[in-house]
Amino acid sequence: MVLGVCHSIQAQQAPSSLDDQVKNAQLHIVKYTVEFLTTDAATFHNIKKDSCSGCLTYKNLQAFATSHQLTGASELIKRWQNIPIKTTKDEWEKSLTAFKDTVLANITSGNTRKQQRKKLAGYKDYESKLNEAIAIVSPLPAPLAKPVADPKDVDAGTSQANNNDNKPQVKANNNNKPDRNAKADSKKEEQHNSSGFSLVIPYIVCVLLTGAIYFIWKKISKERKKLQEEIISKSKENGALTKKHKDLKASMQEKEEEAQNKIASLEAKLKIEKEKNNQLTRELEGKKKRLRVEDEPVTVELTQVVPQPPAPTIKYARYADQGDGFSVFDLLEEEEEETIFEITVDSSNTATFKISSNPGAQKYALSNTDYFLNKTCRYDTIPSTRSSIKTDAPGELKLHGNKWLIVSPAKISFS
Repeated sequence: MVLGVCHSIQAQQAPSSLDDQVKNAQLHIVKYTVEFLTTDAATFHNIKKDSCSGCLTYKNLQAFATSHQLTGASELIKRWQNIPIKTTKDEWEKSLTAFKDTVLANITSGNTRKQQRKKLAGYKDYESKLNEAIAIVSPLPAPLAKPVADPKDVDAGTSQANNNDNKPQVKANNNNKPDRNAKADSKKEEQHNSSGFSLVIPYIVCVLLTGAIYFIWKKISKERKKLQEEIISKSKENGALTKKHKDLKASMQEKEEEAQNKIASLEAKLKIEKEKNNQLTRELEGKKKRLRVEDEPVTVELTQVVPQPPAPTIKYARYADQGDGFSVFDLLEEEEEETIFEITVDSSNTATFKISSNPGAQKYALSNTDYFLNKTCRYDTIPSTRSSIKTDAPGELKLHGNKWLIVSPAKISFS
């Protein structure tokens, strides 16, 4: 990069001809146009980069357009290259401006897709680059005028022509010529020394620029390395904190599950004790009634009683907490938002169950079908979380100790 700057500085010491400047401006207008086309993501979809810093010829630009799959760009580059530009002092600017307008019309008019390019974010900057490419062209200065002879020399020549016999004066003039030649040589030597020194200046600037860039690069590299070390250190600290957080969370979950299990066990024991207490109370009341009956004579009127089957009772359960059945003590008397199963107790030891029609309960069941439905139901399709559940045939239960054992799973379907 520094060498490129140096060559650029050196090249500025000798300006190009007007013809070369106009051709260079034409090439840059084409280059800026190709780079602008890479920003049209709606038309071209395989853009790797939006600039071609190494494109110094039309051949380079065509290769760039081909590698980025700019469809039609190679043909446009070839057409623009063959457009003649006038390079005379009076016509170059008008001709170059007309070429710029032609290029703009080729890529921004003709259909809606091309017209949309004027609305791209980089269009204004692209137009500015085209105008700058024309603005930097400057006609070469007029050639230096031929040096005019010294008036004294003119007078001397005239005098010599009119007075051929004045030989001493001619001799004196011939003797003065070495002095004038010596002065001219001295002046040329000074100009040569001055020119040589001016040629050294760009290289001195390049050396200083190289040193400054190297110093900045070293400083940036040091800061970058320090920043990377800090990032690695922070990442390790974050990793340790994350692991500690996960371990703490897992420990809390285990303790919470253990506490919930203990609470459930205590509630079950409390319920059993209440049932026992109620049973004892009923037995005591029965004994009191029998004692009262024995003390008083009672006339009993016999009537034929037709036995009636017991009325079925409805219970509710959130899930099959026993895996293959439902705990007697965990059944609920009222339906809740998460009671998935509705259990109908037909007799003292038989019951049926089905899936609740409550939308909230169904949504809860579909959140984890493997856990809630896999062992209790039979179904043929895999549901989604937005499905609804229909019970095609209720499942059958049988009382086994303190558990309603699943004898036959319920048959369900999803819609």
